[in-house]
Amino acid sequence: MKKAIMALIVSLILLFAAGKPALTLAGEYADFEDDSSDAFFEFDEEALFDVEEELFDEEAEFRAAQEHGRRTENMNASSGYMNPDLLFDGEYGYFISEDQASCVTALYRGEETEVEIPSRLGGLPVSEIGDHTFANNTFIETVVIPEGVRMIGKQAFFKCSSLQSICLPEGVTGIGDQCFGGCSCLDEIIVPQSLETVGSMAFLGCFALREITFGNGLKTIGDNAFHTCSALGKVTVPSEDVAIEPTAFEECPDEMELIYADRM
Repeated sequence: MKKAIMALIVSLILLFAAGKPALTLAGEYADFEDDSSDAFFEFDEEALFDVEEELFDEEAEFRAAQEHGRRTENMNASSGYMNPDLLFDGEYGYFISEDQASCVTALYRGEETEVEIPSRLGGLPVSEIGDHTFANNTFIETVVIPEGVRMIGKQAFFKCSSLQSICLPEGVTGIGDQCFGGCSCLDEIIVPQSLETVGSMAFLGCFALREITFGNGLKTIGDNAFHTCSALGKVTVPSEDVAIEPTAFEECPDEMELIYADRM
């Protein structure tokens, strides 16, 4: 019963996370208690949902632009303000990297269910799936990420509620904070040997995820990375040398197995 209530609470948090400052959320949920007066969540000074407040600086514009997973053409995907540096190539908005040698995706305006992210935008290779690029897109079911991408940004696929599977190519080294948070249908993700870091709350509320295997490159798994992954049965990491935050598997099934590959 407690886990069912917990899943409902996480769903509510995800529902409002894209439109309310994190500290407000923390205040609202820190005092929520069960029948035995033990808090479901315990927030420290940093707060469990301490996402950057500037993400919500232009809350009304940002929320309106996000309707059905789309944003207006002249809106910065990270903060909601007008940004003349945002360029477009088809359904994608992107920024050119500082060294002018590659680009970072910023938003996606399409409604396809099967998405293959192009390897080049505006003639430049894509090196990063930027923060919030696909956030709140309810259409996408599968995603193919091109080779050459090194980082999947913060909330890049946040609340893609129809997303079922994704394959990260060799070369990706990091998954950002809350990257796949709220992807409630995600049941398959393939990660490369090159992956080193899994961010805070990266898979928060991925209720369908049952198993994940990390390669030899893994170094850290952040706090609450798999919080409330209620179906998660097996996680394989390369060795005990991986730094796993104590809260990484909060509210996961008691029978979940944490397997160290070097012992197999």
